[in-house]
Amino acid sequence: MTGTGRNTLVNIMLLLRAVRWYNVGLILFSQYLIAFFVFHTGQQLLHVLSDVKLHLIVFSSSLALAGAFLINGFYDIEKDLVNHPKRVALYRMLGQNFLLNVYASTVVLCILLSLAASVKVFIFIVGLVFMFWFY
Repeated sequence: MTGTGRNTLVNIMLLLRAVRWYNVGLILFSQYLIAFFVFHTGQQLLHVLSDVKLHLIVFSSSLALAGAFLINGFYDIEKDLVNHPKRVALYRMLGQNFLLNVYASTVVLCILLSLAASVKVFIFIVGLVFMFWFY
């Protein structure tokens, strides 16, 4: 593997660690379970999984959560230096510009996905992103 390819692979691995993909995956999985067992009782699993609007809502909220992890790590570097020094080293390896660019891309993508789902979902996701950023 070339040097550039290795750096890209390392950055992707570090980014997945910074986003805490396991938490995002757990939320994504739980949203599908809730959609199936709570909101679509009596319907076939195939019918639930063929709902495009459900996929847009789940992926949009998952991307908003991933962005929240990124922006939280970006703003809490000084606090995390004492409690989570490995995480701070990870964020410093990725670089502030890279993290902000990925955050902006993630937020724009989640807002576009939510707008494709519906205006109500769009308003909810915009509020969610703002509250994550504000927190």
